[in-house]
Amino acid sequence: MRHTRTAISSSQWLVFALSLVLVGSSFAPADAQSINVGSQTVFAGDPAQVEVLFDVAVPVLGFSFGVSHDDSVLTPVAVSPGAAVAATNGGAGPDYFTINLAPVPGPGVAIACIFTLGGLADTLSVGNNQQGILLDYTTSATAAPGSTTALNVVNTLADPPVAIIFTVGSGTTTFPATTNGGVTFDVPAPTGTTCTLTDPCLCDFDVTWTNGATYTSVQVRVDGVLTETLPGTATSTTLNLGATGSSAVVSVRGVIGALSSADDSCNADCPLITPAPVPSGLSCSIATSDPVLGCTVDVSWTLEGTYTALELTIDGVSAAVLAGNATTTTLSIPASAATQQICLMATDECGDPITANVCCDVTCAPGTLFVRGDCNADSGIDIGDPIAVLGVLFSGTGPALCDDACDMNDDGSVDISDPIFLLSNLFSGGADPAAPFPGCGIDGTDTDALDCASFPPC
Repeated sequence: MRHTRTAISSSQWLVFALSLVLVGSSFAPADAQSINVGSQTVFAGDPAQVEVLFDVAVPVLGFSFGVSHDDSVLTPVAVSPGAAVAATNGGAGPDYFTINLAPVPGPGVAIACIFTLGGLADTLSVGNNQQGILLDYTTSATAAPGSTTALNVVNTLADPPVAIIFTVGSGTTTFPATTNGGVTFDVPAPTGTTCTLTDPCLCDFDVTWTNGATYTSVQVRVDGVLTETLPGTATSTTLNLGATGSSAVVSVRGVIGALSSADDSCNADCPLITPAPVPSGLSCSIATSDPVLGCTVDVSWTLEGTYTALELTIDGVSAAVLAGNATTTTLSIPASAATQQICLMATDECGDPITANVCCDVTCAPGTLFVRGDCNADSGIDIGDPIAVLGVLFSGTGPALCDDACDMNDDGSVDISDPIFLLSNLFSGGADPAAPFPGCGIDGTDTDALDCASFPPC
């Protein structure tokens, strides 16, 4: 008949202890026999199962021992035979297996086992690392992450105390060596790790997370390689991947003492940026012209992508720096007989110069200021001016100072019609001469062969 109990009285422990002694009164050293309590790592509040392994050098008939614990952190809920003990007696397990989950004095668990109570004796065979006992505990949810609570093999539990014994041979008591173990409380991992792209050109990221415990340090890894160790209070860092089109897995790990949490990760993906070409369709047209002040030029173009800035130059000299989304502007250029070149340059969305540019040519031709109709250049429009034209045409008084001033009807030539035109204006209410009139200016419609060599009044 087999006897298995989960709790026994002090008097029963005394009977069991005496039975072990009465079976054989001789004592022997451990002889390489041992009881080894394992270690387990769990999160605070999770159940823990710890195995007790036996090293057996001489077949064992029975055993007893106690395992103490810290009852503020652990509560034993079950003690059961391990695989090696449960396999005895043809798989039926020991005839006598009894435990006490709350011995006094305690705290701890006390265990006693006899494999066979009568008949052909069975033993625990020779072998190392045999699973002898399984210890099941609940753990406190407030246990400190990273801490370890001890499980010690002791002979101080219950009254009388349960001895640490292996019984061998025909009843010889041996005292196995012991190795203590414990339950270590795992470090909770950070949560909510997020990689936020802050600069797509530099591939800069903000990495943020929420700490799962009070860490001593926080480790940041990029594709598994440790790149940064931060204070335990840190919840963010910055990361640079270095090149557009790059991607990496960023992992954050909490550390308490010698223990590390699992990683919490995010993907850092930096898009590939292809710079835009230089803007196209540059157009330059003269809006106004002045022989002294020069010309104003309307400039326009078509954007071909995203830019951070645009710059216009005149003959290689910077004339205007504009926002990257501008499409038009007006420039002032000096009067010159030479062609002047306006060029548009751009920096791409990452601030790098685009090597190409686009250009157009303009000519702001200089001209002499004059007053149309003042052929004799005496600063007045009167009868003397038609007479001056007639003198030039028919009396050989010589060329006029300014042919354009004598072209009173602005028809591109100086002839008999010009004095008639001005006489009509002066005496018959005819039309005024075309600009420049009545003040100084240049010929805005100068497409003829006439010239204005000099006009002193202007």
